[in-house]
Amino acid sequence: MDTDVLVVGGGAAGLAAATRLRSRAPTIRVTLVDPTPFNVYRPWFMYALPHLLPTEYLRISLAETADQHGFTFRLAEVDKLDPGSKTAVAGGEAVQYQRVIVAAGAPTDREAVAGAAQHAVFPCDVPGFQEFQRRLDTLQTGVVTIVLTGERISPGLEDVAWLTRARTAQRQAGTRIRLVANGDCVVEQFGSKVTGRLRDQLEAWGAEVVLGTSVTSIDADAVTLADGRRLPSTLTAVVGALTGPDIQTAELTDDRGFFPVDTYLRSVHEPTVFVAGDAVAHGPKPVRKNWQRAVRQAYLAADNAAASLTGQPLVAYRDARDQRLNQFSLPDIGGVAYLVWNGRLLTAGKAARRLRIGFDRKHFATYRPADPRWQRLPA
Repeated sequence: MDTDVLVVGGGAAGLAAATRLRSRAPTIRVTLVDPTPFNVYRPWFMYALPHLLPTEYLRISLAETADQHGFTFRLAEVDKLDPGSKTAVAGGEAVQYQRVIVAAGAPTDREAVAGAAQHAVFPCDVPGFQEFQRRLDTLQTGVVTIVLTGERISPGLEDVAWLTRARTAQRQAGTRIRLVANGDCVVEQFGSKVTGRLRDQLEAWGAEVVLGTSVTSIDADAVTLADGRRLPSTLTAVVGALTGPDIQTAELTDDRGFFPVDTYLRSVHEPTVFVAGDAVAHGPKPVRKNWQRAVRQAYLAADNAAASLTGQPLVAYRDARDQRLNQFSLPDIGGVAYLVWNGRLLTAGKAARRLRIGFDRKHFATYRPADPRWQRLPA
């Protein structure tokens, strides 16, 4: 199989890169490869987890989008990338390319907490979300613990809030929801005052919140803390820690599996490889990985990959906006959005949630403008 540009991954960055290439360079052959048939909007897992929104509403068919935009979709997993021969191995088949855009995301680091790989679920990844939801649906009694650790903790906060509110409304009194922050990850992102307000809100809804300590290990039936406490846990989830995509890449990645890039989002080791989204390694000024940043990078990586094929000059990625937005957070905590800037709460409530929903809906409006399902959100 031959293609001009191979896009690895069908998430936020991959889908944005493939559609951008087709709109900006319609004569270029583009192939997108992903092991799942759907682009899934993971920020809305918080609604789907307690069945407040059907999981189907979060999905965009990659095959249908490929037909609409004129690129090829291949349902497979890219196991190996050999830039020397410009060959990728996808589902056992060799794919020859001229340029590749790696947009494979960043799966959860299952080794971030001792025992997590053996005893926890990881709801930020699609298979982990499905497993977490399945086990939640069959749980009649016990404690559900969500451990926050690492760089992307907001989804865990949102899951705790929406699960607690939904289970209270559905009178599921047999189970309790607990949030455990590993170290100071919540305070570092939101500041001490906002953290206190988030804690008070979650506790008012019935969640247990544990802050100010570290998690030493996760067992089958408990979470052990550095202060000596052993918290019984029937079902434990881990949210926040990331690692690089699992692709053999002939030494194109750092020791965590991420891809170092130059200012053009081109691999520092190989000029035929461009990278966008969560797979990009942290630079000298680390910023939090998020959906909006992934899409901005994907557009530029697509433009530069196309330009490099014809010898046109490349455009540098400007990360000043990312640095500013690194101080910005807008979690949806059970229907109450908190607009936080540099550790200070600017506003909370309906106006902030309208802003948050606007960001979310932009994704679906781009690919499914005629489908009204994504406009129906829990109040």
